[in-house]
Amino acid sequence: MQVLKIIQLIHKQLTMLLKSTTVRLWLATCLFLISSVATAQQKTVSGRIIGDDGKPIAGATISAKGSNAATQTNEEGAFSLSIPNNSNTLVISSVGFQQQEVTIGSQSSFNVSLKTLTSSLSEVVVTGYSTQRRKDITGSVAVVDVNSLRQIPTGSVAQSLQGKAAGVTVLSSGQLAAL
Repeated sequence: MQVLKIIQLIHKQLTMLLKSTTVRLWLATCLFLISSVATAQQKTVSGRIIGDDGKPIAGATISAKGSNAATQTNEEGAFSLSIPNNSNTLVISSVGFQQQEVTIGSQSSFNVSLKTLTSSLSEVVVTGYSTQRRKDITGSVAVVDVNSLRQIPTGSVAQSLQGKAAGVTVLSSGQLAAL
């Protein structure tokens, strides 16, 4: 019974204390300082990504190694990324270019030139009824080795493709259908 009276007394005192404007202001200040410290553990890096030819690379991926922070460049090759303070390396990649790692150090602005991967850019990709160069495609691409298709005795090219490219299913009529 006496414990219940003590709890009621504490509750009454705390209620009166929290009604005080000074205490509310003090609590708000503490919360502000705590949130400021939490956001101060991030830094922002920015820059521009270009190719060998000096042209901006749109859609290049920039990520902080060892964290989930990542972004892509805009059409002018520019980017801005908030990363943890303990991140030391940026990883920059794009289709048709060699991946590059850049040490951050005390820098906050970067201008990076990516080298072209010439080995895979000249491949010709068949898309429906047209052909395109691999470097001009921004979507997902599956490569099927023509020599392996020739080794499988089938009645049609469509049957040869069955199971060779992810996401492609051959219907019984011989037509291709994407899943």
